[in-house]
Order: sequence, then structure tokens, then C-alpha cells
Amino acid sequence: VRDTNAPDVSCISSDDIKVNDKCEVEIPSIGSATDLCPLTTSQSPVAGTYPVENLQISPGNSVIVEYLARDESNNAASCTTELTIRDDIAPTVNCISDQRVIADENCQAVFPNILRSVDDNCGVVTETQRPEAFTTWTGVGETKVTYVAEDAYGNNNGCEISFEVVDETAPDVTCIDDIQISADRQCKARVTDVEVSATDNCVSKPTTYQFPAKNTIIDLGVTSVSLTATDKAGNSATCQSTILVVDTTDPEVTCEDDLEIYVDENCEAIAPSIGTATDNCPEFDTEQDIAVNSKMNFLGSKTVNFRATDGSGNSATCTTEISVIDDTKPKVSCIPNQELDANEVCKGILPPIGSATDNCDTFNTVHQPEIGTAVDIGPHTITYTAIDTSSNSDFCQTVINVIDNTEPDVECEDTTVKADQFCEGEIPAIGFARDNCGVDTETYSPRVGSTFEGSRTVQFTATDKYSNRASCSATVTVVDESDPEIVCDSRVILTYDDNCQAGIPEFTGTAVDNCGDVFISPTPIFSEISGEVESVKYTATDTSGNSAFCLTTVEAFDETEPVVNCIGNQEVVVDQNCDIRVPSILSTAAYDNCKLKSTAQYPAPDSRLAVGTNTITYRAEDESGNVGECFTTYTVIDETPPTVTCIEDFTVDGNDECESTIPDIGEADDNCDGKSVTVEQSPPVGTPAALGSTTITYIATDESGNSASCTTTMTVRQEVQVSLRCAPRMSADLDSNCEAVIPRLGTARTICDDSVSSIVQFPAENDRVNARTGSITGRAGGAFDITVQQSEDGRFVNLKLEAFGTPTQSSYFRAGDSGSPILQSCDTQLSLRDTTPPVQMPRDSSPLCILPDRSVSPRYYCVGMDDIVGGNDNCDTPTVRYSGCVANPTFEDPCVDYCVYNERSNTACFRAEEGSSFVLEALASDSSRNSARFTRVVEVREGRECATATDILPDARRLASGSGKSGKYGSPRSSYSKGSYSYSKGSYTYDLCQPRASSSIVSYEKVESSPRASSGKGRSSGKGRSSGKGGGSGRGRSSGKGKGGGGGSGFNGGGRGRDSGNRSGNRRHGTRDRRNRNGKRALRGGIEANQSSVHSLAEETD
Repeated sequence: VRDTNAPDVSCISSDDIKVNDKCEVEIPSIGSATDLCPLTTSQSPVAGTYPVENLQISPGNSVIVEYLARDESNNAASCTTELTIRDDIAPTVNCISDQRVIADENCQAVFPNILRSVDDNCGVVTETQRPEAFTTWTGVGETKVTYVAEDAYGNNNGCEISFEVVDETAPDVTCIDDIQISADRQCKARVTDVEVSATDNCVSKPTTYQFPAKNTIIDLGVTSVSLTATDKAGNSATCQSTILVVDTTDPEVTCEDDLEIYVDENCEAIAPSIGTATDNCPEFDTEQDIAVNSKMNFLGSKTVNFRATDGSGNSATCTTEISVIDDTKPKVSCIPNQELDANEVCKGILPPIGSATDNCDTFNTVHQPEIGTAVDIGPHTITYTAIDTSSNSDFCQTVINVIDNTEPDVECEDTTVKADQFCEGEIPAIGFARDNCGVDTETYSPRVGSTFEGSRTVQFTATDKYSNRASCSATVTVVDESDPEIVCDSRVILTYDDNCQAGIPEFTGTAVDNCGDVFISPTPIFSEISGEVESVKYTATDTSGNSAFCLTTVEAFDETEPVVNCIGNQEVVVDQNCDIRVPSILSTAAYDNCKLKSTAQYPAPDSRLAVGTNTITYRAEDESGNVGECFTTYTVIDETPPTVTCIEDFTVDGNDECESTIPDIGEADDNCDGKSVTVEQSPPVGTPAALGSTTITYIATDESGNSASCTTTMTVRQEVQVSLRCAPRMSADLDSNCEAVIPRLGTARTICDDSVSSIVQFPAENDRVNARTGSITGRAGGAFDITVQQSEDGRFVNLKLEAFGTPTQSSYFRAGDSGSPILQSCDTQLSLRDTTPPVQMPRDSSPLCILPDRSVSPRYYCVGMDDIVGGNDNCDTPTVRYSGCVANPTFEDPCVDYCVYNERSNTACFRAEEGSSFVLEALASDSSRNSARFTRVVEVREGRECATATDILPDARRLASGSGKSGKYGSPRSSYSKGSYSYSKGSYTYDLCQPRASSSIVSYEKVESSPRASSGKGRSSGKGRSSGKGGGSGRGRSSGKGKGGGGGSGFNGGGRGRDSGNRSGNRRHGTRDRRNRNGKRALRGGIEANQSSVHSLAEETD
């Protein structure tokens, strides 16, 4: 019967599905199927939750879902449903608060980026701000700024803030001159006029006044002069200048005549004051080469200088010669009178006897006689003298008495003397003596030459001429060196024992010695052959080891039978060859007391024995003809079963009925030829075997009833097909560690017994993948790496699913080329979605402080964005870029941008003075387009933790080069109105903020680019007046002579006291024309900022 009918399938109608807050959609189960036979169904994409980006979306924002049904006969049918994806969630928008800003030097302000944060479940497509961020607003007043964000599905949202611009700019006032004057006889001076330049962004020349006023009497040093400019609106500004009163008069000094000073007990002299001084100003210092009341640690003469220096560096000097003298004798000390032991040659060696000290430490000492001199026994007088470097001296004496307390050195040695015929000896001389001063007498006890027996202790005594005495003792022993006398019997007859030896006969001869007893010891020599004649040596030894010997002839015979021992009676079972061999029946080896001649076993070893009872005999004979025998009975039994062999376990393919037939699996053999063997098999041959494993048993039995068996396992398998399907492209969210969990890709199904096959997924389900490193963790085998790839849509990894080889009872998977039974495989792609925005680093949440630069205030402070605001991200190192800032300055300047950004160097600059603060805004973005806005407060204040920022902005105030002429950076106009005029140098652009009225000299204030530019050169009109604020360029002109000028770079490069050019010209010509003083003051500071300009202008003055 064949099934040719396809299943009946039905799908739901097309429908809308909405995305959730994670931009995911829920794919439902869309179909159902029926069939007369069993069937399987599948859906693509399978029902479940999917990120929208992982689905294949048609141009109409829809996805086609297919439902498939297949029966056992492989008849299939399918249907589809179109699901339209809809997103009704609008973006979330958050704007900054309302803004109130101060107009700049052009009465302008810049619109900020008002967006604080924006987010959308599926991502923002367009962002619009009106007016646009960083565009310029001119004038004052209030307006609205709006921001609108729209996603890909047309959902939009927005926010709005109020933007107010106010004018609170004070005048710009610049003090031109710093003044230096000389003090009078009372160390005082009078205040002079200080020049000032003042401008305002909205009014003409402001009113100025000076404090302290002209002709005010001031003291020596620096006096600060305040100059205040006030406009009609009441805004005011103040600048500071200084008047330096200097003292140029030298002090008057007087020194003492030459001096002599004597040192004290410490060789020290105190330095006196050698001079006096007076000066026109009360404050002055005096010093001399050797400080007053200091210790003079030297002897001899030195010239000492006395110097007076006032607070202005004026000085005068005089000298005095001081002689330091030492007249103090050294102090000496000797040891008390001493007794000294004579040495080994009867002499005394003189030791050091004295010590000395001196107030000046440097001196020489003398011993008489010298240290180390050898003297005889008796008293000796020693003199010790000390002399210092100034020839002062003293001495002391000690008596040294040399005595002899050393005993003689004696040595005794043990010795021996030879015994005489009566075993006695004589006392010898056993001692030796020596002494440092000579030996006088020697004695022995007992006396030398007396006789004794055995051992005796002898004492030796020596005495020197100073009655020192010493003794020792030694042992003297009488030694016997005479041999004994011995005589032996001539012949003895013996019988061998069990060891083939005969007993030694007792000594029956005679032996005598001069000192008494002797000991007799025999030395026998025996043969193993009966009847052979041997000799015995008898040795006589006395108590002193002296010996003599004689010989006796001995004859011996063997009469003992050999010894043989057999094992007990035995029963033996035949081996697998039905064969038994005669063994050696000895339990121990045959033995004879002397020597065996022959041994034999009947039947011989290794002869074949018949089944039944067998008697075995063993016989041994020695060389003297003595014989020994033993017997053993052997019974042979057959108990060996047959030998059976089964084929190895095997596997066969099943037939159409999913079964196979049991084959003949074994064969049998028996150890004894001629015996019949009966065999049987269970299950019998030909029996059907079902799918799976069947154990077959094979049994063989011989005529003796012995039996054996073996088994074989037969496995019947059926090759099956596997239905394997992977899910479409999938996605997984990355967590805070940039890791995602691997999902399950699909399943496999077999058809023979409807069982599910074993599958392998790589990487495995629930493993974790790290999108930064590609490392996989969670598998039983440990960690390993895969490749994380990058596309325009983000990161992804390739996953693989394989159905492979775990056989079941009723099915198996055919082996592939690699040896692993892989049936089928499929691949899919897993997108790794990163939705986590960067996070601001904790260290950047606290305010950043910058040390103020009081030499110029206000000024620009520039720091790198990476040093101000840093971010962390789960998967990347975020990119941080400037977004804007909110200024909170302590001064007002409508002609200045408080915040400036250089995109090329990623540097933010702040126009500030001490006490100012700014809120910096930055945008941090990762590679997945997640972004976050960071803020950080920047303060200009004092503090050990504060950093030093570098002022890298250029001073752009010296760009014009003269009235109506073309300069290096463009042609200035003859007149200007308030507005913006650009002059370029290289890649930098500078804008004019406020030109000086009725003058061709322009003042450049606003800086658009951050790198420092070279300084320019300007020309002033009138008498000695420079242009701009701190520009440092200009020329002062008097009545045709005394030109001078000076330049400088930076915000404070010039503008304060620039008289160097005129000073150079006037000094060179000796001119002191008061009409040129204004020009000198206007150009004084150039020599400090740019020395090369001074030289060139000085040459022009010449």
C-alpha cells in the first residue's frame, strides 16, 4: 500500500505584530495540519521572540512565515502568512534646563546643543534642533530652542527650552606703564602719572581715575596703582600698574686692625665682629667671611672680609687679618709600675706605657726605650713624651720588672725492654726536658738500671735555675721475644664423618717456654678420597705471641651411603593435549658425605605416562661404592573440557521487516584425540532476531562429561533518515561584560522507531560568548575561542548544528568520511546586539581643578578632553568628544567666547580667571552607536591636587602693521565699525572684536583656533601709545629721534612697561629729553618678551 496524498495544511490570515520596548517581535505559531498517516511539521521562522534586526524584513515592513507538513511517505504541503511589523513607541527625549548666557564682545551668543539624552526601542533615525546648535544669536532677549527626534517608523517626540541673552559686559581697561624711580636720602619717592587705555563694547571712551594720586609720597619697593574705567551704564573695570622705588646708594663700612686670638681647651677660638656699616635706607645686611661668634677651627693667619649689602643689592667691603695661636701643652699619662714575664728566650718585650691628649688633637709621642725592645730579667725605667704641632710638650715614666715564672717543658714516652732468660728487664731513661732560661737538674724514680718483671711506671722531674719545676711519667714494659720448644708424634689413623672429615687427635708430644705457659693449636688438612694420607700441623704459642710448630701424619676412610629423598605419591590431571610427562621425583637433591659418582631415575624424566598408576625409582652411588634408593607412585587423571571458539560481536543491517536471522557462531575441539564432542546453540541457528542486541550462547561437551561455552552479541540495526532544521538568523543581547548566551538552534528526528537522534551544537546551547575576545566559556571541555565578525549591522558569530552518532536499539547513523557518524548539519548566524551605552568613569564625576595663572588674568586654559571626561563601555573603548559647556565666569566680557573647542586635537579651552567654573558637556559613543552624555565641572582655583593647564591659544592682537599699509596677514582698513573682520596666518583665523575709534590700529580679541600664533607688529599714532590689550607692539616717537620698540607673544607678551627700545637709543646718544619719556614707557616691556626685536629696533634708532 502506498500513500501519495499530501497532508492538509492551513495558516492564519495576515496580521500585524507590534515590537516591544527592546525592538523585538513575537512570531506566533501560524499553522495546523492533518494526515491519514503520521506526519511531522515545522515552521520558519519558528515561533518565538526575535529581534527585528535578525528577521528578513520586506520593503513593506513585513515578514513571511512558512508552515510545512510532511508525512512518512515524504508527501509534503505548506502555507504562508505575512506578518506586518509595527512600532508605536515614540523616542524618549530629555533636554537640558533653560539657559541664561552673557553676550560676548560682539553682543552675540552661541546656541548650545540642548539635548541631554535620547533613546528609542528601535533606534533614532533623525534628530533636528531649531535653531541649530552652535549657531550665533546677535543681540539680547529671549527665544525658544526646540529639539525633535524621529525613529524609522515615523514616531517622533521633542522638548523645548528658553534661551535668554543678557549684556553685562564691563569696559576693557589696560594699564600701559610700570614705573621705576630712585629713592632719595630719606629712602622715599613721589607718585607720578600712570598711563591707561580704556574701551567699551557699547560706549565711547570711559571716565578714568588713579589711586594713589600723583605726588603722593611712597616708600621703597613696589607700590600698586589702581586705575578704574567706568562707562555710562555703571559697569566698571580696574587694572593695576606698579611704581618701583629702588635704592642705588652703596653703604659705608669700617674694619678693625689686625687681631691675635688664643684657642681654648677645645682648640677653638670665637670669631669677633671686625666691622661696622651705615646706609641711607634703614634695612641692610652685613656679613663677614668668618661669621661673628662662629668657631675658628684653624691655627695661623687668615684675611677676613667684611661686607655690607642693602635691600637693593648695593654693597661695600673692608678686610682684617686674624691670627689664631695655640700655647697649651699636651696632657700625658703612664701606666703604674709593672712585672713582665720573660718570653721563650728569657727576654722581656717592652709594651706601650703611656697615652696623651691635646686641645688641638695633632701631636707626636716618643717611648724611650722604644716599644717592643727585648730586655733581660730585672727592672727597667721607661720614659713617655708627647709634643704638639706648636712645640708644646710633657712626659711621664714607668718601671718594668722582667721575671721568669715559666716551668721547664718536659716530655716522657712509654717504652719496652727485652726479657732475659728469667723473664726480667732493666729501667731505662724515659724523659726529655728544655727551659727558656736553661734546665738545672733531672731525676728518675725508680732509678735507671734497676730490674723488674711485667710493667712499671717511671717518673721524670726537671728543675731550672730560678727553681721552676715540672714532672712527667711513662710506662716501661718487659717484652718476651723467645720462641717455645715443641716435639710431635709421627702417625694417626681416622674414619670420615658426615662432612667427609675426620676428628683431629689430641697433641701427645711436649712443649716448654722461658716465661711459663704455652698454647697448642692444630691445623688439619683433609682429602675427600678414602685412604689418602694427610698431615696435621701443631703450633705452640706463649703469652707474648712467640711460637714454634711440628707435624703429624694422619690417614682417613669413607664408609657412609648416599642420601636420596623422593616426593610423596601424586595424582596428576592431563593437560589440554591429553599428555602427561614424568617429572623429577626428588624432593631434595641427592647428597653424599664425600662425593657422588652417579645418579639415575626410572622411568627417565619427561617420559610419557599412561592414564593410571605408575611407580618411579631414583638411585645414587658415591665414589667409595656406597648406594642409596627411594620410590614414588603417580596416578594420571583426564579432567580437561573441550575448547570452544565464537565469532566476535557483530552488527548486521535489518531486512524489510526490521529483523535478521541467527547464524552458526561457534566451533569445538577436545584435548584427547578419538573422543567425540556434542555441541548445541541458543537461540538455534535460523531463529529470527529483532532490531537491537541479541546474545547467542554456544556449548560443547566431551565423553568424560567435561563441557565449555562462549557467547557472541549480534546487533541488528536499521539505517534511518534524520530531519534536521536550523532556526533562521538569531540574535542575543550582550550583557555588562560584553557576553551573550548561545541559544538552541534546532532538533533532529529519526523515523525507524520514531526516536530523536543525538545532536551536537557548536558552540553549545547556554555557552557564553565574549564579543570582545571571541572566547567561549561554559563547555565541559573548558574555554576556547571563535571568530567574532563585524558587519555594517554589528557583531555576529557563525553557529553549526550536527546530527551524529549515538545509536539507539532500533536505529543507527551511518559513519561519515571523518569516522564520526554524522548524518546532517546546518548553519545559522547569531547577531550579538549591544544596547548598553557608555558609563562615565567614577574618577571624572568630581570637579576638575586647574591652578590659576596670576601673571595674566583672565586667560585661556586648555586641557585635552581625554584628561577631563573619560568613559567605560561593556564592549568598547568609547569615543569622547566635546558637546558644549555652560560657563560661570567671575568676570564679564561680551567680546570673548568663554568656551572654545579644537576638534583636531580634541582640546577644550576656557577663558577664565581664578574663581571661574564651567560645566563641560561631552558625548561618548561606542561602536554599536550607543551614546551617553557626560558632564564635568571644571574650576580654576588653588589646591595641591589641581593640574596645570597649558595656554595654547594664540595672542591675536598684533596682526596689523600700520595705517593704510598691507601687513603680513592682510591689509587693515582706515576705519572700522563694530563687527567681525578676518585676518589669516597659515591655517589660523583671527576675528576682530572691537576696533579702536578714530585709529587705523585694530585690536584683535576673539580667537577662533587654539594653536598659538606668532606675534605680529603694530604701529601707534600719537605720542608713545601702544595699541590693543597686551599686544606688546608699537613705536614711540619723540621729536624725530629716539625710536624704539619691543614685541612679545602671548596674552601678556607686551603692554606693560615697554621702554627698552627708547632706552637703548637714548642711552646710546646720552639724551634725556623729557618729551621722549612717554615713548620709552610705552615700549619698555618688549626687551623682556622678545630680545631680537629690541636689537633690530635699537639699530634702527642708531
